[in-house]
Amino acid sequence: MPGCRESFVSEDQATAYENFKRAFKSQDALVKATKIADMPQSFRLTMRPETKWAKALSKLSRQPGVSQVVNPVCVGEQSRLRDHFLLQLPAGKVCPTGG
Repeated sequence: MPGCRESFVSEDQATAYENFKRAFKSQDALVKATKIADMPQSFRLTMRPETKWAKALSKLSRQPGVSQVVNPVCVGEQSRLRDHFLLQLPAGKVCPTGG
């Protein structure tokens, strides 16, 4: 995977909580019920377009401490299928090769 990274952003629990509050500002009860400790520490890795997604996602998902790897291309395609065709398909069915 060397050379496939375009950008990397690390987010601690406090930052995740601030982002959560902004994203859900219209849902006051949810924001009040959520604490900083509820937020996961996370990072976002943006891959170069030419990256071989399946290999990179597979390798990333096996790293210690990684609970979830999300391919935004598949998320977008899942949304399109849901919005246009009322289909709810898991990412593995939408992008079986990882994108």
